[in-house]
Amino acid sequence: RHVIEILETIRDKPRSALEISKICNIATSNVYRALNTLSRHKLVRITGAIGIDGKKMHLYQSKIKSITMTLNSDCCPVVTIFGIQNSPKTSQL
Repeated sequence: RHVIEILETIRDKPRSALEISKICNIATSNVYRALNTLSRHKLVRITGAIGIDGKKMHLYQSKIKSITMTLNSDCCPVVTIFGIQNSPKTSQL
């Protein structure tokens, strides 16, 4: 439900789940759920950092540069995702 907003927030700069939650005004649990789904599909890059308080935190950045969806009346929709290497991943829904 919030995936597009989260992807836009982490497109240019890696951010923590808490930062994403504050920027997008989305509950932290929903942010983590969306990030886990995106991570499982390898659509986000996860890096680590040490916060001011000395705690380890994960930073998330989108690997997606653009998404194209083609709707055909005679077939299922086709979604093409262009990543960093511009190697499109195409799948039918």
